[in-house]
Amino acid sequence: MSEIPTNPDLSDNPTDPMAQGPQPALDTVRLNELMQASLEPGVLFGRGVELTENDRNQFNQITANVEKVLDPMYQDADWQAFMALVDEGTKKGVLMSFAAHEGTSVPTWCVNGGEDPAVKKIMRTSEGGSAPGIQVPDKIFNLYHWKNTNETLKQYVARSNETLRGTSPKQLGQALKHLASFVKQTRASEQ
Repeated sequence: MSEIPTNPDLSDNPTDPMAQGPQPALDTVRLNELMQASLEPGVLFGRGVELTENDRNQFNQITANVEKVLDPMYQDADWQAFMALVDEGTKKGVLMSFAAHEGTSVPTWCVNGGEDPAVKKIMRTSEGGSAPGIQVPDKIFNLYHWKNTNETLKQYVARSNETLRGTSPKQLGQALKHLASFVKQTRASEQ
């Protein structure tokens, strides 16, 4: 399982792409505890997992730092073509999926075409026959995953413990796990 990287310089290392000026260091011990607890079977918010104000502040810090890395990628021509097709498909009501690709936060209508395919509309095979989809290159599929995962973590900042009580924290654990992987990949690519 991925762990939140322990790096006391995360918030004030000027060469770190996740840095955003002087911030308190992430409490990686607490974040890892939350991730582990959230992924345990049978755990619910209010019974095994409670979010503190400090947890929410840490989530804000993580999502802001991830956005800093992702923002320049949204200028990519393939991303813009993909978003235009998403808008078109959403307006027509044809991009529907209640499931995501395994291990991602990408809906099944978004199809990873590999290294170099063009962004285009496709008919994909589904349980009920064929359904509209959008084929994208790896880089766009991954960017969509990171964007959606970051948005998921943001939702936990805004939702109160009372609202969360009795619901599963699994999505929180998965978001923390995926973003830990993102931080590691980002750091590895910078070296």
